[in-house]
Amino acid sequence: MQFDGAFYCDKCGSELVLRSGARGFFLACPNYPRCKFTQDAICPKCKGELKRRKGPFGIFLGCANYPTCEFTKNL
Repeated sequence: MQFDGAFYCDKCGSELVLRSGARGFFLACPNYPRCKFTQDAICPKCKGELKRRKGPFGIFLGCANYPTCEFTKNL
């Protein structure tokens, strides 16, 4: 399984951005309100939940199943 590090909108193809809401973080299309696509922040490797984390190089998304799954995406 290859992953280029980005999540894309299923409706318009734009790269999704991280947003926060009342129920936590989610990925949303930056073209809102024209495109209202959203999805939960899910790890593409293991289907676990992605968490917003802070490291020495800044903010990133990391899999909640760490250390079993080491997926990360810089923000």
